[in-house]
Amino acid sequence: MSLLTSRGWLVAVAGIGGAVAAVRFFADAVPQVSLDQRMSRPRALAAADSFARANALPRGHRRQAVRFGGNDSLQVFLELGAGGKDTLNRVVRGGDVAVYQWRVRSFTPGDVHEVRVRFATDGRVTGFQRKLADADRRPALDSARAQALADTVLAQWMRRDPRQWTVTAHSTLTVPVSARRDHTFTYERRDRRLGDAPIRLEVEIGGDTATGAREFAKIPESFARRYAEMRASNDLTAFVASLGFLLYGLVALVALAVYQRRGMVRWRAALVTAASIAALYGASMLNDLPLAWYDFDTATTERVFLAQQVVAAILAPVLLAAFLLVVVAAGDVLARHAFPRQVDWFRAWRGLGTREVARQVLSGYALCGLGLGYVALFYLAARHWLGWWVPSELLDDPNQIATPMPWVSAIALATQAGVMEEILFRVVPLSAVAVLTRDKPFRRAALIGTAVLTALVFGFAHANYASWPPYSRGVELFAEALLWAFVFLRWGAIPTITCHVIFDLLLFGLFAGAGDALPYRVTLAVVVAVATLPAAMVLAARLRQGGWRDTGDELRFGAWRPTPESVADGAGADVFVPPVAAGSAAPAAGGTPGDAAPSATAPLAAPMPPAVLRVPPTPVAPPAARAPMPLADVRLLLVLFAAWLTFFTPRAEPSLPRYTIDRAEAEAIADSLLRARGGDPAGWRRLTVHRMPDDAVATAYFAAQEADTLERRLARTYLPRALWSVRYVHPDGDVKARAEQWRVRLLADGAPYDVTHRIAEDEPRPAASDAAVRAAARVAAATLVPDTARLESSQFTAEPRPHRRDALVEFIDRTVKLPGDATARVRVQMAEGEALSVMRDLVVPEAFERERRARDEALGLAAMISLALLALLLCGGAIWMVRHKPLLVDDPGPPRRALVAMVAAYAAYLVLRALNGWPAALYEWNTATPWSSHTATSGILVGTASFGTVIVVALWVAADRLRRRVGVPFRLAPGRAGTRETLLSGAALAALPLVVLRLSAIVDNPTGEAALTSTTMDALVPLAGRVLQVLGTVGGLPAVLALPVMVALGITSRPGWRLVPLLLVAALVTAPMVAWSDNADVPAPVLGASVLLCVVSVTPLLARWGRTSVMSWIVAALSFEALTQARLAILAAHPSDHWSATIACVVATAALAAVARWLHDGSRGVA
Repeated sequence: MSLLTSRGWLVAVAGIGGAVAAVRFFADAVPQVSLDQRMSRPRALAAADSFARANALPRGHRRQAVRFGGNDSLQVFLELGAGGKDTLNRVVRGGDVAVYQWRVRSFTPGDVHEVRVRFATDGRVTGFQRKLADADRRPALDSARAQALADTVLAQWMRRDPRQWTVTAHSTLTVPVSARRDHTFTYERRDRRLGDAPIRLEVEIGGDTATGAREFAKIPESFARRYAEMRASNDLTAFVASLGFLLYGLVALVALAVYQRRGMVRWRAALVTAASIAALYGASMLNDLPLAWYDFDTATTERVFLAQQVVAAILAPVLLAAFLLVVVAAGDVLARHAFPRQVDWFRAWRGLGTREVARQVLSGYALCGLGLGYVALFYLAARHWLGWWVPSELLDDPNQIATPMPWVSAIALATQAGVMEEILFRVVPLSAVAVLTRDKPFRRAALIGTAVLTALVFGFAHANYASWPPYSRGVELFAEALLWAFVFLRWGAIPTITCHVIFDLLLFGLFAGAGDALPYRVTLAVVVAVATLPAAMVLAARLRQGGWRDTGDELRFGAWRPTPESVADGAGADVFVPPVAAGSAAPAAGGTPGDAAPSATAPLAAPMPPAVLRVPPTPVAPPAARAPMPLADVRLLLVLFAAWLTFFTPRAEPSLPRYTIDRAEAEAIADSLLRARGGDPAGWRRLTVHRMPDDAVATAYFAAQEADTLERRLARTYLPRALWSVRYVHPDGDVKARAEQWRVRLLADGAPYDVTHRIAEDEPRPAASDAAVRAAARVAAATLVPDTARLESSQFTAEPRPHRRDALVEFIDRTVKLPGDATARVRVQMAEGEALSVMRDLVVPEAFERERRARDEALGLAAMISLALLALLLCGGAIWMVRHKPLLVDDPGPPRRALVAMVAAYAAYLVLRALNGWPAALYEWNTATPWSSHTATSGILVGTASFGTVIVVALWVAADRLRRRVGVPFRLAPGRAGTRETLLSGAALAALPLVVLRLSAIVDNPTGEAALTSTTMDALVPLAGRVLQVLGTVGGLPAVLALPVMVALGITSRPGWRLVPLLLVAALVTAPMVAWSDNADVPAPVLGASVLLCVVSVTPLLARWGRTSVMSWIVAALSFEALTQARLAILAAHPSDHWSATIACVVATAALAAVARWLHDGSRGVA
């Protein structure tokens, strides 16, 4: 029998025809950028060196990095706002503005000085930058001499004709540390514009030397906003469709949970598949390391940078492997039960020489050719007949060619996308529906409906690709996805996965055909070899065995049977009974695209799930409580000490502003300030939230300078800790009207802080001279600093607009004396002579800021490694415990009805919390996007917040399985002794962190001064804010904290060694705590040792008291919240905050009382 039947030949001819159509019409369907590429990486390096030598720029840096890139914003503007594809190609080939550039960076790690040079693809210089340190002193030039030097740079360095350019703006900057005076001159082309975008060239003069030049097209703000409005529809469409992604993930998790208990999940094969794909992804990340040097931060070290890249190249693939493991394992087990007659993925390689497997593999190629032809014809028709927009593409990718293995990224991305998307978007949902509707009369209709739904989700989940109309990408992919869904239902996933991988590989590897150099040819050869590898393997198998053979029953899903060991591992104490097939006959051979054999969806040979006989657990009496020690019990003393710290610690009256006004009062004050600035609150929509600004760098600098008290003196000016922010917007206006907005910020007690007015870029204003602008800015700054004589002018940055000139005028506030070289700045944004905003800022010395960045990078690396090791320890330890540790406790836990109620309550909490944050969600609105899009997105996020319940339930399930192997009962025996023991241990668990936190606060602030820098008064229902916080803590925090303790206690059975894993966990937790700490004045080793000592001291106590019972964890969470909310109620300055915290405290206390009563009286859920 031949390989292809008549129907098979039809499929092959269709695939070949599609491939021919793709080759013929691809260039017309997807517009290509016509690039005159005369540069390469070696030429760019040589040109940068020549430019530096010719213009006396610093040379001899330790490292050089090269990057090729395009200006996506300019390309989109040229296509949509300045003439279309022809204009883009004309600009790309011309000499006006470089859409694509080569960038060469020369730098030395640890040195702020560096040089960057940019080239167009034809080799002309388009810009350069010589970075100076703030401390570098240079002779000052007056404006005339500085402009003469700038003219020289324009004519001689940049090779531009001065007659074509005119100066439109002059900006100055005085660097306080060195007193260096810098100038920036903005030139504009007289004779050329790109649509409405002027062509400009900025030249920077640092002291007496040229430090930079940049040629660019100033894209109109009006176009950028219109494009953002257009993109909002794409993003919203993709966001709605991506909800299906969450649903599929939930289905996969449920399937794994159900089938794992029956021992039906093939973890090993799925792990090999996931690990192989993740390894390719990791190789692609390491392959991009030469490109990453361009983004190197010279404040850090090479070792830290390399370690970051390597750690990221390890962690990212591990996370990807974990996700793929879930997807592949779930898809496999669902497909096996839904379509037992399909070819087994994991055994298909054994049947490469069979007709059915060969047909399915070759069918993947036919589908790929058909898909490529369909895409080409679809966009050809859509662009020419419907006027749809598809952005032009540049096939060449010199960045990838510059890597050691240019082909690896294309292979990694194609394999990942092909396998993951096919299984997640098609195999999982279709197989799940097939399983649920087995033997149902509506099964066929359900599968067809699900196929349509999966195609819609898959297609429109890609709608955020740049295109117009927003549904264009979804319409294009819908037809392909629907075809692939029906192919899967008929013949399995092998054809669709093969098609998807090769399809993406050809698209991702197109750049290999854009050049003639050896790296291009080698890359093209590798891509073609990988693309033809499946077919080559089929052909090799055919030649090896001398002919085609029939597909054996052992290659089908239905032939797989779980081993007794796997069922025992999945079911725990369950006893395995071998599965019984529905029929004695082996599965019949299924059809292929080239052979109309019986459908693989027929359930005739579907194996029944293995029968599992539950062995009733041996009743275990709840452990008895240990003998109480009323006076000597350290737990009681600790709880009393925590209560004393909460209620009775002395507290001075705070000098920091506190929230003494609510939202309505804040809006009323903001309205009055708006009127004072000439605005009218009528017709505006207010969006109000509270903000807690945190200038971590300035705070760390003051701490390092031992100027802690300065923070309090600046709390009402330059370092506010609590603000009300009120935005005034026009949700109902068009995109131009929405550009205007106001923002009024108030201190927490209602004192004015600043007012900002934003207007559209093309709004006209009466012209004003530089002197008039500076004078008006000084008058405006008087609203913040009345003594304007002590305002020292430091910066004047002019920005030409279509019908006006804006300017940023900056002053140094000499009324504020700061340590070292730090300065307080007042920045005034001007539109001609009108002040739009007056704002404050603190600027710390450049040297300290770089030291801070280096410290943060190093500590962040340590935190990343520690968290990775902690996750590895927890996951590995948990898996080992579940597989090897016997059950020490087998109590039934809470009643099923109570569990369902708790899960539902937590889901409701997540939704209510998101809903209560509705005002904050609205505040983040980007006025360039339609108000309806923003509210729709925010509403969907509120509605889908309950998906977080899955994570919390998974954590509790894991904690429950581990605590049974550690010997932690769900609860102690009912009665007074058990209740007392549970309550005391739980209260002590809560007291430990409270005591540590309160003592740390007292040490940090010996005066006892305190202030509440957060509020719930900006919530939808302010009084509910703290209560929701209590629910969140009780619902999730106990499981999160219990997991590491349970693993640490369970991975060793020797009591004397149990402290070792506990201390290891404590040490791994320390690094992130140090990295995220703001105590920059304390050396990292000293801070780390202090935190480690504290954590090590507390962890054994947590472990000891946490072993009392699960209910002690709940008591701990409730006690912690009760005391915390009581403290917040004491600190609250406004009745709303006071009652919100008081209600939360009462709720937590009432819940504690209910738990105590339940513990004392017992329940039917206790064995």
